[in-house]
Amino acid sequence: MLTISASICQYGELDIIQAKYSILDRAMENELLPLCRDNGIVVQVYSPLEQGLLTGTITRDYVPGGARANKV
Repeated sequence: MLTISASICQYGELDIIQAKYSILDRAMENELLPLCRDNGIVVQVYSPLEQGLLTGTITRDYVPGGARANKV
């Protein structure tokens, strides 16, 4: 599924990929991580704590407000 195609490489070398990764979302482990490791590409993850969900500070009765309110 994942390949580094000629269309991407025509613009230059791919140095870094940013992807969502956490203990709840480990999908990248099967394809993306091996691909990056084999090609010397750095992986920078975002949302490793699932926007605070994994910090232990959010309770069942938490009601998101502001920018997070539209993600429920």
